[in-house]
Amino acid sequence: MLTCRKCQTKIPSGKTLCSSHYSQALAEYRADLANYEQESRKWGSMSQAERKTADAAEEERRLGTYSALLGAGLGAIGWVAANRQHHMDGVYGWASAAVGAALFFLVPPLRYLAGHLARAIFMAVVYSCVAYGCVWLIAQGSSLIASNLDTAKGIGILVGIGCALVAEFLGLHHASAAPRKPTAPKP
Repeated sequence: MLTCRKCQTKIPSGKTLCSSHYSQALAEYRADLANYEQESRKWGSMSQAERKTADAAEEERRLGTYSALLGAGLGAIGWVAANRQHHMDGVYGWASAAVGAALFFLVPPLRYLAGHLARAIFMAVVYSCVAYGCVWLIAQGSSLIASNLDTAKGIGILVGIGCALVAEFLGLHHASAAPRKPTAPKP
């Protein structure tokens, strides 16, 4: 027998939650669903201009998040590089990551460019992993690709990176402020 994800109660196979935790998750889902329906009605009553403004604000928020993460990562990398030359305390690492995040988040042109770049890099990793997996699957049935697997995987990764960059700069990864339907819990 399995145990509940949230406690140690024994549950039948095929289930993930005990009855009390499932009831709690179902109540939360119903509250989220009611909120979603209310937000959907509000979204449906908005004009195109209001929707566009809300989408632009959501896009700005998301780009700020991506930009801050990129800035923190670059600040940490800068600290690691400096630490190799001159031994520095870990506090400087946290400080350089914080300064990088703040700089990339607070300077609007830098936030915009870095946010798009960070999202493009993230999506390039995702697309490349998918392309790599597809090439591997195709190679299982094709002797031509199997004999040139490294080249095919490299091409797949480059195609993934190219698709991600094109999609980012065509605006296909654009964020939307439209409400999202909650996912129902599984027993």
